Amino acid sequence: MSLSAEAAVGHEENSISAALQRNIGENATAYTNYTFVDSSIDGKSSTTSFGANSLIGQNASLRTERQFITSDQRGSYFSNLMGLDWQPTPYTDFGATYQRRQEETDLNLIEIMPEDAVSADLSYILPDKIKLYSKGEYRRDTDNTWQVLTDNSCEYKLTDDIFLFGE
Repeated sequence: MSLSAEAAVGHEENSISAALQRNIGENATAYTNYTFVDSSIDGKSSTTSFGANSLIGQNASLRTERQFITSDQRGSYFSNLMGLDWQPTPYTDFGATYQRRQEETDLNLIEIMPEDAVSADLSYILPDKIKLYSKGEYRRDTDNTWQVLTDNSCEYKLTDDIFLFGE
């Protein structure tokens, strides 16, 4: 079993976080996290997460998580997440995640607005030489609003002291 905690103080935001993780057999872990943020821009928010990671092969794991969020800006909602992490080679990682957010914790309330998000990411790391990362995400709300997001970066080491970085 492991326990960790951290705190951060800044000009616009203060936060505190705690996590507890427990091994379940040789191939799985269960965890819980709690984070509280006090922001001068977004107000106060807290997130409590419960999740599990399970090995499903020699180089793959499955992740499930449920988050409960309370926010001054967004109210209370919860989110369910399922993800797959796969390392086909020692230098390559692939991840896929599906997340569904429920805006109201009471399913009988009107104007429930779930949001679905699907993402995939790929990274390639050749130690002491190159790091490549690319992620694509598609989000959809029940009112037919949708978004497509990307996040890409590259770091190339020319010498011990000189790097080229692009984002």
